[in-house]
Amino acid sequence: MTETAMYVRIERLRAAIAARPATVPDEPADEPLYQAVHGLAAAATADPGRLARELAARPDPVLRAEAFRLVREALHADLLPPAEARPLVEDLAADVPAALRELAEPWAVLDPLPHGRARRYLATGPDGDAVEIAARHGHRDLVRDVGRRPRPGPARAAAGARTPRRTRRPRRRPRLPARTRPHRRRAVRRTGRRVPDRPAPARPLRAGPRRPVRGGPRARRPSHRRGGRRGRPVHLPPRGPAGADLPRRDLPRRLALLVALDAQGGSLDAGAAVAGLARRAPTRARTWRRSATCGTSRPRRRPSRSCRGPRSRPWHALEAIGGARTADALWTALGLDGGEIVPCLRAHRHRALEILWHLTGDPARRRTLLDVLDPRDLPRRIADDLGGPDPRELAVLAANPDPEDPVDALCRLARNGDATSLPAIADLLLRVVSDLAATWGEGPEPVVPPDVVTELRGLGGRLYRRGAIRPRCLLDASDEREAEHELVTDIALGLLDRPGLSPAEQTILLGLPCGGRGHVRTRVHRLLRHRDRHVRKKAIESLVGWDARALSASLVPLTAARDPQTVRQALLALEKAGATWAAPAIAACLDHPNMNVKKTAAEVLSAVGSPRAVPALLAWLARHDNPGLRDALLRALRSILRDAFAATVRAAADRTDDDRARTRLLSTLRRTAEHPAAWLAEHGWAPEVARRVVTSRASGEPRLRAMLPHWLALAASGDPDGSVLRFVLALCTPPWTDAELETFARTAPTLVDALDGSDRTRLTELLHATIPRTGPAGRRALAARLRRLPPDRRRARPP
Repeated sequence: MTETAMYVRIERLRAAIAARPATVPDEPADEPLYQAVHGLAAAATADPGRLARELAARPDPVLRAEAFRLVREALHADLLPPAEARPLVEDLAADVPAALRELAEPWAVLDPLPHGRARRYLATGPDGDAVEIAARHGHRDLVRDVGRRPRPGPARAAAGARTPRRTRRPRRRPRLPARTRPHRRRAVRRTGRRVPDRPAPARPLRAGPRRPVRGGPRARRPSHRRGGRRGRPVHLPPRGPAGADLPRRDLPRRLALLVALDAQGGSLDAGAAVAGLARRAPTRARTWRRSATCGTSRPRRRPSRSCRGPRSRPWHALEAIGGARTADALWTALGLDGGEIVPCLRAHRHRALEILWHLTGDPARRRTLLDVLDPRDLPRRIADDLGGPDPRELAVLAANPDPEDPVDALCRLARNGDATSLPAIADLLLRVVSDLAATWGEGPEPVVPPDVVTELRGLGGRLYRRGAIRPRCLLDASDEREAEHELVTDIALGLLDRPGLSPAEQTILLGLPCGGRGHVRTRVHRLLRHRDRHVRKKAIESLVGWDARALSASLVPLTAARDPQTVRQALLALEKAGATWAAPAIAACLDHPNMNVKKTAAEVLSAVGSPRAVPALLAWLARHDNPGLRDALLRALRSILRDAFAATVRAAADRTDDDRARTRLLSTLRRTAEHPAAWLAEHGWAPEVARRVVTSRASGEPRLRAMLPHWLALAASGDPDGSVLRFVLALCTPPWTDAELETFARTAPTLVDALDGSDRTRLTELLHATIPRTGPAGRRALAARLRRLPPDRRRARPP
């Protein structure tokens, strides 16, 4: 057969299958049938449900996979109702993995699977998909059973699948220690391999045998009193300091845990613990980076010895640690006390001098450093810092600020000050905040004057340009703009740490942090549990952006708070964090009595929603008429369900018994046009809309033909002028499918009663095809009914 003839055969077979799905069982399961079904879309078939059932009845895996594809396409295109698609999907899930995954979709979860069927899927289907089905359908006991089931690792399971049990190679025994020649000979006899000599450790102990001993159960138990059979000595390494026996490969994980504990806040001195780990670190680069992150307050006694690592990381750590002890150690190591410079610092003398200069506040020591420096070879960060304001003038400026105008005094000091002026600036800022809090009533929340924030940012930018390393927040800045934000944030958080602040003052200070990557989470986390709702709201706002993901465990309980402000801010923070795992808690906020909280929860679910939130969204969509809330719910459902939106909504509508709830759900389906035929095809069957379709005589919509049982029921309920039946005849033109003929056969008496002169030809043709399917009793009843007709209408009786 030529290629053209094969193509023509496939196209003819595809057209025949699309028109009459009953022809599928008569076709052999070969390549033409595969190609014909593969290229057939669900929208191009007259009865996609019948075709899917015929394909699923065949034992061929290719045809069953195509049957599921047709079911899924028809379901998403709203050509097949979920109640009809569900049994097909459950039948195909036994051997079609895609059908098994489909049972975990939201439209299928609305009607949970029975316990026994879910267990059967766990026994026959892929583990991951079957476990997800059990979890989605609420069978937690099955999920726990799977978790308790012992399973080998993937590598071991794969090796076992490839190699028969008897032919597997035994695992190689570890190399045994042998310290003397008799021990080495014994090891060779036992393992067949030579073991090199090793130096004897310091501490011998007695232990049991290394191999099982024959002679019964009692002989297998080693004797604790005598050290086991033969009492062979086992040598252990000498004891070291606490924690020294832990493997070095665990150091990165321990460092990460210490940094995480330090970020959570508390009284744990993580920096000191990190510094203690530096002595046993195989490579100290990571340790120094963690030390700089934690900012330990316990510097090393000998920074010169610690600077033998990478070039920059030890110096970064010393900058972050700072303190008088670090400055004294550098002063001694550089030989400024009359001694010699440490040899390892000769290559890094400039960097050490820069750190010492910025850590030194004593004027006498600074003059000594200036005498030592070479004007032709000044370190860059020292040259940037020269020519600063006079400390004595700054002391006079900060000594007696105007109590009547603290804002002006703060701006003047920030405009002319340096790092030594920060304590006085913080006191003035607290006075400004206290005045604002005292005047705050029921109006909007007061904010710090913009001039104050501008001057503080300007001070941060100047300190960064001068290379200052104090305050420590400047070390975290990557550019001048970021340094401005870091300084404002650090001053505000430092004031928040002071005791005795009122809730109003804390609220105003929490409005100040406008950026920075400092320890915001460490210092603000405790305020999430504050009693004042304004403080909680501002604390959540300050954490949105870079710390909300790590704080989702604290934000989720706040969604159950009593005040709407805290709940809304917690929801927005979870949205910023992309917390899809918190979708059930966010969906629970739809039950909040405040409408703003409901709308916020729906908006957040549109961004971070998951299928677990679909039942709550559908429930509120069916019970509420608020337009704004319904729009937000629709956006959330469409973002979660995507192509399965129509199928899920229709499945929910089919399961409800409330007519108003069903109308609300069906009205959310997107309209394709204002014509009643398009509305009916999009939203589903509605008798009042169907009569409008009959009046408009719109029979060109192909999806209306799938509603043939509803049309015939409407004609049987009341059709005095025969308009509904004429519409049905115009809608269902030949050729008719087997399912359509069976439907006509069930209403054959209605067709006989409707015989008239106008549609006699088409109705007679339909009766010729329908009456043979009515059975002997039905044919006798129709013959009796035809004999009672007038003679002019009796001629339409089939022979």
